[in-house]
Amino acid sequence: MSTASHSSLPAPPDSPAAAGEPKAYALGRLEFRGRTFAVNRCVYLTDPELNHLVDAVVRRGRELAAALHRAPRLVEFGLGCGSLAICVKQELPEAEVIGLEIDADALAVGRTNIAAHGVAVETLLSDGFAAWQRPDGPDLIFGDPPWGDESTVYGADRPIGHYRAMPATSVFPREGGRTGAHAQVLREARQRGWRCELLLNAGVLSEEELRPLALHPGEFSFLHPAPGLTLLHARLEPRQPVEPTPAVSAMPILPMHENNDVADATGRNIVAWDTLYGSTPRLVWGTQAVGFLDEFLPQIGALQSQDRILDAAAGEGRNLPALGCLGGRLYACDASAQALRKIPANLRTGIETVVCDLRKLPFADGFFRFVLLSDVVETLPDIEAPMHELARVLAPGGHLLCNIPGMDDGIAGINMRPIGTGSYLYAGRYFYHFFNETEARALLERHGLIVSQVRLCRWQEEAHPEFRSVAHLHVSRVFLAKRSG
Repeated sequence: MSTASHSSLPAPPDSPAAAGEPKAYALGRLEFRGRTFAVNRCVYLTDPELNHLVDAVVRRGRELAAALHRAPRLVEFGLGCGSLAICVKQELPEAEVIGLEIDADALAVGRTNIAAHGVAVETLLSDGFAAWQRPDGPDLIFGDPPWGDESTVYGADRPIGHYRAMPATSVFPREGGRTGAHAQVLREARQRGWRCELLLNAGVLSEEELRPLALHPGEFSFLHPAPGLTLLHARLEPRQPVEPTPAVSAMPILPMHENNDVADATGRNIVAWDTLYGSTPRLVWGTQAVGFLDEFLPQIGALQSQDRILDAAAGEGRNLPALGCLGGRLYACDASAQALRKIPANLRTGIETVVCDLRKLPFADGFFRFVLLSDVVETLPDIEAPMHELARVLAPGGHLLCNIPGMDDGIAGINMRPIGTGSYLYAGRYFYHFFNETEARALLERHGLIVSQVRLCRWQEEAHPEFRSVAHLHVSRVFLAKRSG
């Protein structure tokens, strides 16, 4: 587990600081796997259950050595006192073992133990993988990232006070819920484009809690070396930018800061999406509404029969049934005629569809009481003009609901070629731009929209025909905003 800064040494057993603390801190040593390791309060105390992790790492390391015909490179995420890395190196001496640790005090303890056990384990002081400078990545990442919360402990022999005595950030994730640290490891490895495997302890967390992590690109499985215990095993493939096809490369992406370039990119973007919808009779996005609607639509409340609702850039209509439950008159617009033609016949009754560019909406000022903008903002080379138009057609006091993903989204950077700060081409033709929260909020506010709520939401999506071939996790900020006036 990674640790927080905590420079104090073990207190004598009779000191006030030692009252109620784990025995290993009072003794200044820890027994694990038949070996003794020096510890103090700046390191997490290795749980006995991590024997299973070491077994799995050593076994997989041997298999990798045979498959690669060389020494496998094994990296521990969160060195701590060094117990895991030292055991792995001693039991698999042919492996290259490297330990990463965010805290300098914890790293000093780990290095002391490495020297005492006489093993060749390289160490790096690093926040995540930030200090990794090698041209090649690891073959296997292993570790015991912080997991769970105060309701998840191994057993009565180690009550919550046992864990509260340890450095706070080595025990529970700082953000992202019970599996936030695991998601961080996966995300950083993926963003670096590494082809590697991961073996991460997940303690007593259930498969149900861990399953969303499996939506990161790659192969995942859950190992249960003992009842109630879980290890996450993942295989990640490198992120390879997909080069444009000859047809696309004939239209090079131009800098986005000149108006004519933005217009050109927007035009090509519209053609790309329209071509996608026409390339398959299947529904690209399926029939399930986008994952955040169930949480937010009840907050809109029932609308009057005369109130108008716009599904902006509606695609093939996946969200129309959910929007229809609000009451009111429903409109669906999209720049792709191919998309709107694919709206299932049973949804068309009572819905007006309009083919139009979001930069120039054919509706009067204040025409709509509610506007949904789902999975759209990040796909528009020119977002300012569409946002101006959407604010214009929204009635004073009316609501806009939209999601705006950042670089923590599960698809960010995957098969994408950078074309500017935060901007990418996916599969050589589809534009994406990822916003941080400050940028996203500022975008809405400069068009007269008052943000009343913002939440970081996660939902899983199945593979999309002809577009994205694997299931994936979306992580996106969802904004509920109201038009001023």
